Amino acid sequence: MITHAQAQSALNAGGRTVNLPPGSPFPILDYSIGEVATFTLTNLVNGPITQGVLQPILGTVNTNEAFDEKHSFNCYPNPTSNAVVIETDYQHFSLFQIMDMSGRLIAENTFRYEPINCELISAGAYFIRLYSDNHPESKTFKLIKQ
Repeated sequence: MITHAQAQSALNAGGRTVNLPPGSPFPILDYSIGEVATFTLTNLVNGPITQGVLQPILGTVNTNEAFDEKHSFNCYPNPTSNAVVIETDYQHFSLFQIMDMSGRLIAENTFRYEPINCELISAGAYFIRLYSDNHPESKTFKLIKQ
């Protein structure tokens, strides 16, 4: 008879739990440096549930995977030195955030479907997240600033 089971553990260099804006499909986002974020569903009858296993980041982190199946999305130029243009048929985005690779918020502003000025941020890799008011869709993509 098994009386005790222990899961595999890993030492992370850093990470963070982020509370997403109201209306997001998942209210809390957990991630660690060098590993993919997992989603924690809260306000459930039996308590919170964390989905997924942390693994190396291989691409875009997207809080609503169905977005790519329903909507067109393009950003250019990437890498950029001045501004990034975002083209999408989804018309409900209202806010954008630029975060560094550690998850620290670098910039946040209203999204007006105009190029996002990146001149004031340092060269490096960033995530840009687009949020929508009163809709569950959001989109996150990686941007390289030259």
